Amino acid sequence: MHFLKSKLFKKGLYSVVVASVVGLIAACGGTNNDQGVSFTLLGFYADTEGSTGVSAYNLSRSALISESTQRTILGLQNNLEGEFIRLRRANYSYEIPGTTLPLPNYQSALGGIVGPTVISDGGTGVGGGAGDTFDSSLPEGFATNPVGNILYTTVGLISPQFSKYLRDNQGALPETPFEVIATVYVTGVTSAGDVIESNAESMLIRVLGDDSIEFFTEPSPTATTTEADLDAENEEQLEELF
Repeated sequence: MHFLKSKLFKKGLYSVVVASVVGLIAACGGTNNDQGVSFTLLGFYADTEGSTGVSAYNLSRSALISESTQRTILGLQNNLEGEFIRLRRANYSYEIPGTTLPLPNYQSALGGIVGPTVISDGGTGVGGGAGDTFDSSLPEGFATNPVGNILYTTVGLISPQFSKYLRDNQGALPETPFEVIATVYVTGVTSAGDVIESNAESMLIRVLGDDSIEFFTEPSPTATTTEADLDAENEEQLEELF
């Protein structure tokens, strides 16, 4: 019995150690998704000031399958101390209740820089100086040219590619009125080089007759904009700041 207890104890201890090591490896990985604690997708908005939130849109059936971009505005907040976030892409998934049509996921390139919630807590220089309680990866000039930690940016919630897919398969769509649930999360890279993902938020799109209200539209990156193009824009923005 003593031998059995000892063996079980060692086995249990081994399991705990393995679980701890696996957890440590996962924590040190390149991607961080902590349900929006560090990088928060605040929701959808009707303006780039974030003064009016939006929970649903009405869209005509013809607009849904018109192979055009239907846009909205996302609010993003960086809660990291001493690290800014470069936006890389918006990630979309869709659900249409009442259809068995498989719906593809899409991504679109997204540019912009979201500043840290705290630059420095009292140390010398930028964050991470003497007296600071956290490390910083910010450029030297960031303290004198800060970037806000909340950014409102326009995205194509319904892309031309997704719209064309629905047009090609419109026979599988329900009769109007029906709903499209679009879910979005954003991927970025911190100034420390870590890939970070926001929480996901969903938008209800009510598809009605052809006299329905259209989406709010705003100029945004075209469908041909690449991550390399947006990285170059981000670099130019950083050069202007610092």
